[in-house]
Amino acid sequence: MSRIHIYTQALLARLQGAARRMGLQKPVATPPPLTRRQLLLMAQDKKKAEERARHLALARQLKAHGHS
Repeated sequence: MSRIHIYTQALLARLQGAARRMGLQKPVATPPPLTRRQLLLMAQDKKKAEERARHLALARQLKAHGHS
């Protein structure tokens, strides 16, 4: 990122913070904390996605080498 981009992002963040404090801009909604069950489900989904990606990569590799 360019220096100008970083500078403008920082300036914008400061202005938005000031606007929020003055009540001109509504506060940023923070999502509720995740439950243990949600965290476990997310971990399972991630693991499944990683296994699927590994499987697809292996299949692609075999296909590229002429195996069917």
